[in-house]
Amino acid sequence: MRGSWTGSCFPDATRKEHFADLVSCDLEFGVILVLIHGVVSKDARRLISGDPLHRSARPTGSLNEINKSQHRSIPDSIYTEAPRGSHGAPDMRQHLLLETPQCRGLPRPDLRLQSDNMTTLWLASFNTIIMRHYNWLRNTLRNKLQRTFVGKALLNVATSAPQSICFVSATRLAEKDFWSKSLLGRSLRPRLNQTTVKARIAYENKRGLPEVYNEAIHEETSDILVFLHDDLWLEDAQLMQKIRTALKLNDVVGVAGNVRRVPGQPAWLFLQGPTGKLELDRSNLSGSVKHGKPGAYTNVNYGPHPATCKLMDGVFLAAKRKTLTSSNAYFDTKFKFDFYDMDFCRTARNAGLSLTTWPIDLIHKSSGAFAGDSWNNMKSEYFKKWKT
Repeated sequence: MRGSWTGSCFPDATRKEHFADLVSCDLEFGVILVLIHGVVSKDARRLISGDPLHRSARPTGSLNEINKSQHRSIPDSIYTEAPRGSHGAPDMRQHLLLETPQCRGLPRPDLRLQSDNMTTLWLASFNTIIMRHYNWLRNTLRNKLQRTFVGKALLNVATSAPQSICFVSATRLAEKDFWSKSLLGRSLRPRLNQTTVKARIAYENKRGLPEVYNEAIHEETSDILVFLHDDLWLEDAQLMQKIRTALKLNDVVGVAGNVRRVPGQPAWLFLQGPTGKLELDRSNLSGSVKHGKPGAYTNVNYGPHPATCKLMDGVFLAAKRKTLTSSNAYFDTKFKFDFYDMDFCRTARNAGLSLTTWPIDLIHKSSGAFAGDSWNNMKSEYFKKWKT
């Protein structure tokens, strides 16, 4: 293979590749993905999905039923030494129990089953770690491949048909009031006449947004899910086209974000100053959002976009459903509203997913709240989980 590991397929590379190098890079990534998928996914996915290795070969039923069918073939030598406890001393409880008059003559438990179960638990833990790294590597390589010559050509062929879109949101309003009074309901209703567009709204909602969003990820069948707040006015006339275009080359798309993340950062657009005061990280922001209401708003341009980000505002997030499920990228229900977007962005990036801001016109009635007891409590939970 050619030396494409240090070529233009990686963002920090400086030298330019010719057409042959691009093709070589495409093939190399493809081979790597196939090998990783074949080696890791078969057994690892069975363990992660709750289907342990060799389950079909394991006996089922009560302990006595199992031993009745097996004790004749088990040599007596297996019982010559009592099992040892956690400190290395013989664990005599099971041995003594079997020697009582009530138990004498009954089939003895198969110690090999206990050892087999421990092996399975260890393999499940080990493969959980493998799958976490596998998801990151698979998604990272896929993103690199999509940006190459052959990758783009294959992508255009694979996505020729328009993908279905589902808008997911939650509101405290009743169904009738949501569609007649809320900004999202009034601006979304005219767009639902398209056969490939639908809405999934949690009316009179009292649950946290992560619970509502995860439910949609598990239950919806639409290709693309758009998670958004109910105080948004969808202004963009080409909204559907922009969402589909943005998700051809990106995994998660938003309207505002930060191209970097530093330790102790409490919000996507702020840093914690020396005195504890929040300071705008102006030079690293990306995106544009209008704040206010239709006819009376202020356009806030955070920075150049599209741009690859590390953190994004949760006011509008779009992603392909299968990308989220295959990468195990879900929202943490611990964060009911505050910090759920920060947490999700870090979860997605840990899975190798790309986050990108995109120019989409919308109006957000709220300017956001970054203070108060609830926000500070979730801030503590956020740093307790992520440490930095």
